[in-house]
Amino acid sequence: MDGLELTRSVKSVSPDTHSILITAYGNGEISNSANALGCLAYLEKPFDIDVLLHYSSIALEKVAKPSNPQKPLDLNKILRIYMKSKKDTVLSIIADEHAGYLVVKNGRIIHAQYKT
Repeated sequence: MDGLELTRSVKSVSPDTHSILITAYGNGEISNSANALGCLAYLEKPFDIDVLLHYSSIALEKVAKPSNPQKPLDLNKILRIYMKSKKDTVLSIIADEHAGYLVVKNGRIIHAQYKT
């Protein structure tokens, strides 16, 4: 399975998943297909790691600020993304009448607070 097939497969199961297509065999047709599938970026190898980090940050922002606030987010997935990216952030968490926050620094949770 190539990257385009993988992206199609993931989108069919999870349409809100954000993707970055990376290829060693780039061409205009692949770029157009990646665009049509809604990929955040299309990168050809070799690529600058800062460019990948830039688009990863965009994906994180989209996950943290969903287009449908009524749809519950998978906190476990969000935390794994932040931890792997080693980003610093404060995540506010609200569920029913409960609220709290997590402070993530360099990919590690350094503080958590729970409020009722």
